[in-house]
Amino acid sequence: MAARLGVMTRVEVDRLRLTSFNCTQAGCPDSEGVQDVIRYTLGELLRSSPAAFVVAAVDGSTPAAIGVVVPTPIPLTMHLPVLAVQNAWTGRGLGRAIKIECALEARARGSTRLISSVHRDTAAMRHINDALPGVESEPEIGTAGIFYSVDLTDPGWAQFDRPSEA
Repeated sequence: MAARLGVMTRVEVDRLRLTSFNCTQAGCPDSEGVQDVIRYTLGELLRSSPAAFVVAAVDGSTPAAIGVVVPTPIPLTMHLPVLAVQNAWTGRGLGRAIKIECALEARARGSTRLISSVHRDTAAMRHINDALPGVESEPEIGTAGIFYSVDLTDPGWAQFDRPSEA
């Protein structure tokens, strides 16, 4: 079955089955807590921030991949604190698709910048981020992370425009 990709309503998010979400990554020491971060982010941030949103690729009621975007105190900037792909769905382009859809939705909601952090050992996510239009990156001081800032006004984003935006 193919996973359906899109921005989810609050009701759809509440119906997601996250208990079996398995997205640990070999070589990434922070990955064991990803499920707890997803549950916390969905449970707390979505309830406390009306501007937050979830993009997911869903197979039935189980997410194959999920991205959570929340506002920041920085004007016109949104943060993608969680982007995770289930182990069974890796290598199918879902991480890239979720990242791009999160960026497009943030842009559609008026943001000009999307920020995120990636563990330095997650080569696939580093590759996805490095290939985005308008991206800048730098090591996070004192952590194993790489900070990414994506300029959503970069002309390169036109290639991803949704039909209604073209």
